[in-house]
Amino acid sequence: MAEILDEDAKKVVEEFEKCGKTYRPNFTKQESMLQTLVSELIDEPMQAYLEKKTRNEDVEEPQLTVMAQYLFEQNVLKLQKTMDDLVQEHRSMHKLVSRCGKNLDKNFERDLTGLLRNEKDIEGNVANKQRINELIHDFLLEKGMVDVASTLQQESELPIPSGKEESTQEIQFVMDRYRSRDLLPVIDTLQDPIYRDRADWDQVLFNLHKQQMLLLLEQGKDVVRFGKKIQCFGDQFPKEISHLMGAVVNYPNVEPRYSYLFHPNNWQVLESQIIKLMSGTDSALETLLTVGAKAMPPMLSIKNLFTQSNIMTTDELPVSINIPNPVHSTFTCPILKTQSSEANPPYRLGCGHVISKDAITKLCSARPPARTARTRMRNTLMKCPYCPHETDVTENKRLFFN
Repeated sequence: MAEILDEDAKKVVEEFEKCGKTYRPNFTKQESMLQTLVSELIDEPMQAYLEKKTRNEDVEEPQLTVMAQYLFEQNVLKLQKTMDDLVQEHRSMHKLVSRCGKNLDKNFERDLTGLLRNEKDIEGNVANKQRINELIHDFLLEKGMVDVASTLQQESELPIPSGKEESTQEIQFVMDRYRSRDLLPVIDTLQDPIYRDRADWDQVLFNLHKQQMLLLLEQGKDVVRFGKKIQCFGDQFPKEISHLMGAVVNYPNVEPRYSYLFHPNNWQVLESQIIKLMSGTDSALETLLTVGAKAMPPMLSIKNLFTQSNIMTTDELPVSINIPNPVHSTFTCPILKTQSSEANPPYRLGCGHVISKDAITKLCSARPPARTARTRMRNTLMKCPYCPHETDVTENKRLFFN
């Protein structure tokens, strides 16, 4: 579908460019001719007339000659004809623009309601709206757009967690230094103990030292002195350091073996790594949008089937979606071998073992019916299927996994 729209858009752009190349020189030429006529036949005679009048000289007001009127008329007629031709050309272009709209209506669904059992009210529900804003805010921070994230936070009145504002300011400082290629303050900041326990801290710090060394090399400055600082990474990145030293020795003859070290994209990759390390966020927004974009076309193709109750009562999508970094339920019942859900959550028994709600229901329903008060009291007890312990059903606690 996107290919069709892209093709239509390219045709419209081509027609506009073609029209511009055809008519822009004509308009420029005719504008120049009219400006010349106005200057020579109107402005200059009027200026001379006003100067003589200020000197109290007896002078007649200038008049356009018949030839001057003819020249003006002919040039205005030429301009009018060019405008008429442009209008005709515009009508053909308008057909192409209309075709874009028709293809949009044909290939894209206007109404996306009814595709999900539990549709979220984003605008009306305050909690949902705040959650969406938080996802966007974390995504912007993860991409290093600190100013935009701060503006969103202020305008949407998002609550700032304790210490988050100071962290955001530090990210902004580091990004400003990094983008101006002043890496030493960035290295000093990331050596703070608060970052040491985060994932990929060693890798990011080593990449910073490597980029600083390559930057000094390109600037013709002393690399050897800074190279001593990179020795502390020798045990973790021996091959990378070996290649780096090879590039230093052979510089500027780095082709082809060491050219990858000097690729401009290395700066962008490292910037993303620094932001992710400092922000401590892993926004799910990109994954959610990817899954949604992949799910919509197949779900729209079977939209008419959604009236069937057996489809709309399930917690799963009716189509299979291949998503990056797939995740599964955090708990699978060891008895029924089914994944937990909102309707069938995990429960912790008094003995400590965890099974699903449906498993508890089946274990309780398997007991004989109570005929006496004593039997009814015994019926509140259930035998754990994994140990000899008997637990009271009322002691079972629902578990929530983060």
